Amino acid sequence: MVKQGQYAKASKLVHQRDNFKSKRQSQSRVIDSEQAADFLLVRYALTTKHSLPKEFRETNQRFLQELTPGILANGEVGQALQSVIVNASSRVPWQFWAQVSLTWPMMAKFLKREVPAIPLANRVYLKHLPNLSELNHLLALQFAHQVATLTLLKGQQSHQSQQLAQQLVSQLEQDGQLKWATIQALFAPFTFPINQAPDEATLSWLRQLVTFDPVSYRLPK
Repeated sequence: MVKQGQYAKASKLVHQRDNFKSKRQSQSRVIDSEQAADFLLVRYALTTKHSLPKEFRETNQRFLQELTPGILANGEVGQALQSVIVNASSRVPWQFWAQVSLTWPMMAKFLKREVPAIPLANRVYLKHLPNLSELNHLLALQFAHQVATLTLLKGQQSHQSQQLAQQLVSQLEQDGQLKWATIQALFAPFTFPINQAPDEATLSWLRQLVTFDPVSYRLPK
């Protein structure tokens, strides 16, 4: 997972926001492609971060940092999302994805508005923006794979792990919604190794994250 310190680098672009006070001004300025990810992260901090519940802000910032390179490559949010879910799941507890799922409508709205507005010479336009049901299905598939892999012995993982994962998927979602109580129970025997965090900021964030309970949590109205 991206280190918290990377945001400090991105925040240096905050002072540039005065250069983009109007559409006319922003259209007259072009940034290098190397700045696009930092630009989007700053836009998140300015427009969306503080609209989220406090306990969700760091998770969504780190999620955005992971997701942005894939989106900027070709505008395919679905592909980028699937790749991040698969590749990042070993580095975050399942509660990370619970927070991502619960706030995905806000993040999707942010991406739809802000990615095409990044002042690049060649603008990035989103080709497919998954809805919440599609995101939840990707998460159900990944949760099923993780639980099956963690449950079975190494010698059984190739074939039996796939069978178990297929059986679990239908138990983890219903009508586009994830069954968080079932997911919580399945992951309960497995402790996420937060002490492997790369820095103190990440360790502090993970300590709070693993206590998050999506079963009882209700987003503020």
